[in-house]
Amino acid sequence: MVATWLLIAMGVFCETPPDAAHSDLAGADARSLAAILDRKLVECWAAEGLEPAPQAEDSVFLRRLYLDLAGHIPPIYEVRDFLDDRSGDKRLVLIERLLRSPDYARHFSHVWRSILLPLTTDIEKKRLVAPFEEWLRKQLRANAGYDQIVRGILLSEKAARDGVSPEAFEQAIDNKPENWASTSARLFLGIKLECAQCHDHPQGQWTRQQFWEFAAFFGKDVKYPATGITVNARTPVGRSPRLEADADCRSLLVRWLISPENAWFARASVNRVWSYFLGRGLVEPIDEIENPQAVGQAEILNELARQFIAHGYDLKFLIRTITATRAYQRRSAADPEVKVPLTHMAVRALSPEQLFDSICLATGRRNQGRISDLARIEPVDTVRSQFLAGFDEAGSNSNTPTSLLQALYLMNSKFMSEATEAEHSGVVVGMAQAPSTHDTRNIQELFLNTLGRRPRPQETVELLNYIATGERRERLADILWVFLNSSEFMFNH
Repeated sequence: MVATWLLIAMGVFCETPPDAAHSDLAGADARSLAAILDRKLVECWAAEGLEPAPQAEDSVFLRRLYLDLAGHIPPIYEVRDFLDDRSGDKRLVLIERLLRSPDYARHFSHVWRSILLPLTTDIEKKRLVAPFEEWLRKQLRANAGYDQIVRGILLSEKAARDGVSPEAFEQAIDNKPENWASTSARLFLGIKLECAQCHDHPQGQWTRQQFWEFAAFFGKDVKYPATGITVNARTPVGRSPRLEADADCRSLLVRWLISPENAWFARASVNRVWSYFLGRGLVEPIDEIENPQAVGQAEILNELARQFIAHGYDLKFLIRTITATRAYQRRSAADPEVKVPLTHMAVRALSPEQLFDSICLATGRRNQGRISDLARIEPVDTVRSQFLAGFDEAGSNSNTPTSLLQALYLMNSKFMSEATEAEHSGVVVGMAQAPSTHDTRNIQELFLNTLGRRPRPQETVELLNYIATGERRERLADILWVFLNSSEFMFNH
């Protein structure tokens, strides 16, 4: 379909807060904290003799932030306005505007669902995912504190009149005490406690008895397998809550877990959110924060966690802070395999949801199912469901580079063909109807609409030459197809 030289050239293979004054105050706090974190990071790098990357260009930052906060590329009018804006605070203004947009709650309900719930083929469990995601969306729209979100999940908050609830979490782990223990410790304490479920690991920090003592919070008469004796409920870290007769052990645990005195919860939460935005945690692995490799970065994690607690576990405050840092706004590494921590932005593959929404936006295609994403949870026969199912079959994982199977699926899928074919693509048909003297403008529009930047002079020359080699509408369709299949489009950089 497309000339090989063109593929190679493009690198294809390679809601408003109720209290605005409070929001302004939180924004000022976030900017101050971001400056402190940046200074600490610079000190860490200087001590190791590392040179951080320069600040990313406006076009890169705009696309990065839209993908991270809204879940799709920026619309073309936003690209033009942002690139032409000369105000010094436009990046901070954009952060705040996206946090107030409906897309923030919609997208982050996907993000938290993918973190908290494993994919399943069980039909009954799948039916609970849509209510769970809608429950998350309601919490995010109300800007509920992360502590209250976790409380609702762990106490299996009952369904409201509209039928939404976090019940899917309980069902995903089969409501077994040992599964509650391992999953809760990993997600909410940053501890890989499940390694001690069957035996004491010779290099591990946690013992088998500690695992089963933690599991006792989630079930009655939990027995230690080695002795068959019922164990007393006890937390693996911190001061364990005092148990009283006839007490609800799980409620006591949740109260302890989300308490400001339990720094493990805040550190695990902050580290996970930082990892989402920067491609790696301040401490790695993110589920083993008890063993930090870099002392300086652990200090940054502790400070950010302390402020997260002080601001009532406000996720928007945390996101404001992280996205305002110079660390988040740096250029990505030219080589995605560079392992220097946080001196460059990590290159991250788009999730299937981000890809679908972005392709729809770039091609002007009506985005079916975007508001209530039923694609992975019900056998609904929509274009969106078919697209996301194709990515499941290709082994999608947004934390790893796009696989060959996924790339081939994108290149050959019916959805992509219909979005870019010369006969069907509204974008291509509209451009082809204009005189050929408009092709320089058409090329610029294609760049702005798909890649979020203006073309370089040499790119314009090469593409004008390519358009001149054949039927004009077909050549414009080729260029759009290549842009959408390019690594520049499929990755967040």
